[in-house]
Amino acid sequence: MENKIKKYYRLDLAFIILAMAVLWLVLGYVMFEIGKMSLDEIVKGFIWIMGTLIEIFATVSSIAVISHLKKNQKKLY
Repeated sequence: MENKIKKYYRLDLAFIILAMAVLWLVLGYVMFEIGKMSLDEIVKGFIWIMGTLIEIFATVSSIAVISHLKKNQKKLY
């Protein structure tokens, strides 16, 4: 049973990390492309600040989920 719990935890961990990597790549690409289209430096700065805040918020949220999964493995799986 312990091996099954660890297997599910590692699988969930891998999915969370993969989702975060995809999010960072896609959001980075979008911020870069929109930044190229904008002529105004203020708009570019706003796009980069908001995109970075979104990435930070999503990353911190994912870390919280990972922490929750690690702490409550036996209850969840």
